[in-house]
Amino acid sequence: MKRIFSVLILFIAIKASPQSVIEPYPLQITTGKTTNIIFAGPIISVDRGTSAVLVQKARNVENILHVKADSPFFKETNLSVVLLGGKLFSFAVSYADEPEKLNLSFQNDSTTFKRKNFLHVSTTNEELKLTLKNIYITNHSLSFSFQLNNYSQIDFEPKNITFYIKDSKRSKRTAIQEIPIIPLNKVHCPTVSGNKKNSFEAEFNLFTISKHKRFVCEVSDPDNERVLILHIKHKKILQARIAE
Repeated sequence: MKRIFSVLILFIAIKASPQSVIEPYPLQITTGKTTNIIFAGPIISVDRGTSAVLVQKARNVENILHVKADSPFFKETNLSVVLLGGKLFSFAVSYADEPEKLNLSFQNDSTTFKRKNFLHVSTTNEELKLTLKNIYITNHSLSFSFQLNNYSQIDFEPKNITFYIKDSKRSKRTAIQEIPIIPLNKVHCPTVSGNKKNSFEAEFNLFTISKHKRFVCEVSDPDNERVLILHIKHKKILQARIAE
């Protein structure tokens, strides 16, 4: 009788014990480009849901994993990575012609990329607000994080997102020069519904500008009727932090 009672107590304890669920991180991959994932420790195990996902550890490095698609348009699958010490990372892998991110870092956070917002450079127009939240240095590149707020009841579709460097002032004899800067990633921001907000990121090769120039992010709808132009000074770029 005591044995049955002990087993019953153990069963109740197991049922009542809290369980944590690890939500898979969304990962887009393609055939023509390699996605690089940086972890905080050595990789000891990698498991693919299907052979359509190609994986390989970087040479002479234990914490970087290269991921690529073997064929396009495969059904969504998963990827599991275990680090030394037993920490598990789970990914929901899907195909994209142009993945939004090619370089991912999990060196500081085991579940998501939580970065502090230490910059608040913003501009407003037509009941819209565009804000630069932070700049981080990752893998010899600059990663800019933006937030787009819509304070009106009318949806805003940020169809055109461009970047360029321009002179802050011009003399009467010269025109203002605008030099386009092409991001390393495909920059995309979903439609911002009324009284909602969305975020987007843009990654560039490392660069600086002089105090006489501005780095500009310009966002507009398909008809260029609602336009936001955000000017970023050289001092703000120099405040970029190292991604840990």
